[in-house]
Amino acid sequence: MPGVLVGIWLISQVLWAFPKEIADDWMGWRQADTQTIARNFLAPGANILYPRVNWGGDGPGYVETEFQLYTWLTAGVMRVVGLSELPGLLLSLLAMAGAGLVLRRMLATRFGAGPALFGLAVFLGLRGPVFLSSTVQPDALCFLFYCVSIAALLAWIERPAAKSLVLMAVATTLAALVKATSLHVGIFQFLAVLLVAPRLLRRPGLWLAWVGILAVVGLYMVHAHRFFMDYGNTFGIIAGGDSKFATVKTLLDPGNYPSLVRLSVVWGFGALGAAAAVYLAVARRLDRVVIAAGLANFVYLLVAFRYTRSEWNGPHYHLFTAALGTWLATAAFALLQGRLPGQGRARIWVPVACSVLCATMYGAQLARRHAPNLVLWEKNPAVAMGKALRTLAAPGSLVVVRSSADARDRAFGTVNNFEDPRVFYLADVHGWVLPADEARLDVIQLAADRGAAFYVDPYRRHDGGELDRWLADHADIAIDRGELGRIFRLRHPGAPGAAPLTEPGG
Repeated sequence: MPGVLVGIWLISQVLWAFPKEIADDWMGWRQADTQTIARNFLAPGANILYPRVNWGGDGPGYVETEFQLYTWLTAGVMRVVGLSELPGLLLSLLAMAGAGLVLRRMLATRFGAGPALFGLAVFLGLRGPVFLSSTVQPDALCFLFYCVSIAALLAWIERPAAKSLVLMAVATTLAALVKATSLHVGIFQFLAVLLVAPRLLRRPGLWLAWVGILAVVGLYMVHAHRFFMDYGNTFGIIAGGDSKFATVKTLLDPGNYPSLVRLSVVWGFGALGAAAAVYLAVARRLDRVVIAAGLANFVYLLVAFRYTRSEWNGPHYHLFTAALGTWLATAAFALLQGRLPGQGRARIWVPVACSVLCATMYGAQLARRHAPNLVLWEKNPAVAMGKALRTLAAPGSLVVVRSSADARDRAFGTVNNFEDPRVFYLADVHGWVLPADEARLDVIQLAADRGAAFYVDPYRRHDGGELDRWLADHADIAIDRGELGRIFRLRHPGAPGAAPLTEPGG
């Protein structure tokens, strides 16, 4: 029965949840970056330890990012089937289905087959699994390893066998390498052992496993950070740009918490998980594993507060909480089932009602998956300019692109990851990105001097100053799509009509 349920879900996701194109989809920015890295792995001599983006100027584009297992696997499939967005989508889908089956098996050993099947149905209808199984992003693969690490840890607590401990260590390491945010599972592991079987904390093997996990992940992060130090490109894994961490000021601002709570429910453990938590708390049936998971997730949500409170930047950060929501819903179902009479209509109709409820939940998430406020079909300026540039620029050309994002996050005061990859991905070009709120004429002058052929302005920024005057003297409008942006063809020194390059303010 679980296989049938997952099979139906897989087919439904392919038919109705997969996007038409990833750059114009929900989290299209992240998907374009991910697919670009996978595409760059197809180049001769590519190395999984040297991921590359296209917005690194005229350099090699090496970027500080997490371990690119997802994109490397995607590239491996594309070497066989050709360049396509489908391999990454299918990898996400299969990884999420695998995570659901791991959760079901874990829950079946604790609550029984019936409640575990209900939990699986709840999981497959949560927003996080529905959305992140139909995108080109590494979150689903990370979540699969995350669930395996939890299941292995609980199996080791029940029966401290070496194979369970090794599996826990390997799965946790892979999860943390793919997405560093999953390291909070270590907090869960410690608390679960402390609350359920504290005597096991005296086992040296457990501590060696934790030290080994941190050592491997730490060494990779140091390696990745070298790319930021040498080339200036980063996704903000350690430092230098796009920090995810909270600040004291933002943690003390009560106005930040309503969005955190709402996102935790909508994108994380779900309405059923929230209701189940209340029911189990009132019934005093919250077990120690749930308490450990709740505390670990709470710490994680606060540590990554800049993203976990943001509908635009961080709803996918709440995927981890889906495991907790699934556990809560399963535990509540098992408790209710145990309190029903052994015979009678109630015992017959409860499974039917639950099936209808889960199907309705899934249908609602499918409807939400392509909602107009999440997916801007044919109305996204960056996508429109990327497609337009594709008709003008040869693959590999150098360009300059103006982003929609500012250079810094004003609320948190941190450097922003403003490098929008969508134009570069769609046109298969390389080059530089300017933030929305800073003209950075020195950058565009440098780019023009190094051979940049186009300046792309998807959002029609009018600085009313040096950049506008410089463009009037050094560029011609090649494409003007009104509200969807403009593309300027840059004139190079010595070209007809080109004025001498000047320094900013000169």
